[in-house]
Amino acid sequence: MSVIIVAFEAAPKACEQARQKEAELDARLENKVKGALVTLLYRLFVRHNVSLLLDVFLPVHLFV
Repeated sequence: MSVIIVAFEAAPKACEQARQKEAELDARLENKVKGALVTLLYRLFVRHNVSLLLDVFLPVHLFV
């Protein structure tokens, strides 16, 4: 099996403004996901038995 890759030099290049916008979008998305995860864990912590969460996230054998 063979693969042939053809690259054209005249292909459009990404401009610096597009790269900056992409980086800003990545940062915003990362912050939203982190915020959602923190909110979810907090709600689980508040609404459920803390020992249940510790059993799920920190198994007892880690402390023995």
